[in-house]
Amino acid sequence: MQSIDRTSGRVTLLSQLPIDHPIYQLSCEGPIWYARTKHSVIASTDQGYTWSTVLTSNSLADLRRSPDGNFTFVAASSTGKLMLIRNGRLVAETIDSLTDDNTITAIAVGKYNDISTVFAGTVGRGLWTRPLTDFVSSASDDSDATTSMIKIQCSPQPATDILNIIIDAPGFKTVHVSIQNVLGMVMWSSNQSKHGDSTNFTVPTSHLASGFYCCTIVAGEAVVSQPILLSK
Repeated sequence: MQSIDRTSGRVTLLSQLPIDHPIYQLSCEGPIWYARTKHSVIASTDQGYTWSTVLTSNSLADLRRSPDGNFTFVAASSTGKLMLIRNGRLVAETIDSLTDDNTITAIAVGKYNDISTVFAGTVGRGLWTRPLTDFVSSASDDSDATTSMIKIQCSPQPATDILNIIIDAPGFKTVHVSIQNVLGMVMWSSNQSKHGDSTNFTVPTSHLASGFYCCTIVAGEAVVSQPILLSK
């Protein structure tokens, strides 16, 4: 992913994202950028970015910001399902397919008769609509404000093959930590949850190769992720 300065023509590499496939879609709205790969959704946060693998077999066809939250997105699968991703986590999806031909090519989120609606275009040239509340109402109510209170500090120690993780999640009784590789496979998971206030985790990294990883914190209903670069 690169930025371009139009005045000088300078191109700057912003980040080499640790994701599963090339970026097929990239959008920026205010301070938030978000992207779509074949199976994943990536979004910027004040701590870097978070990503979530929301599909394992079918492709993501399109991705749009939802009007009900900064880090809430509506995604469509090529098989016709709609998904709600909040704070980097899939929290709801339609049970049945949106269309009769089951192949969505593009979606938009807007108003139709003053109702928040998902508009979907299909390979059969049809334009379909569905109220956003059809599947948003079934989602768990993760609070952006609560999630923003969780702070993560990851400090790799290459000489000792140790990764120190310090978490400050005030108000949460327990937190759980896991480390995933770029394919979403869990490479390490805490065998017990700890209290959320100023908690330390020591992660052995001798079995991990150099490269990007994701540290995921689960505290109650809140999920926060942070990228980690291990250099050996």
